Amino acid sequence: MPDAEQAIERLVNIYFQGVDTKDEALYRTIWADDAVFTMFADPDGTGGVTHVGIDACAATVRGAFGFAASVHAKGNFVANVASGLTATASTLAVANVVLPATATEPSKVLVRGIHYRDEFVRTADGWKISKRIHAPLWQFDQLAVPVGLPPA
Repeated sequence: MPDAEQAIERLVNIYFQGVDTKDEALYRTIWADDAVFTMFADPDGTGGVTHVGIDACAATVRGAFGFAASVHAKGNFVANVASGLTATASTLAVANVVLPATATEPSKVLVRGIHYRDEFVRTADGWKISKRIHAPLWQFDQLAVPVGLPPA
């Protein structure tokens, strides 16, 4: 079902776009009404902090409001459309997050590898995320440097 797979991959892309542009209205469009979103799960998908329902899931984007900037780069993505009504996907991504300077800390760039495990449901409004597990795998941080043109 290539059309379903494209629609599902689009939801994954909209998730990243919503976070990186801090667009709560866009981000809200990807969630099913009864969605379940577990953040900061262990690499095996257990544990973490779980948010239930579209309002709670959509509100998670507010965590990005504290970033000076972020860019998520999607890596491996594999979708499996089980039927015309449900699907699953596995996505590996790298999140690059700029943490602003504070009174005691300089600005840092946090780089984190993440495994997303998703379930999707087809609704009257199209495909939506019904379940998402966000499982960080590794991370490091470095001091941020000013953005500018390289020396001539």
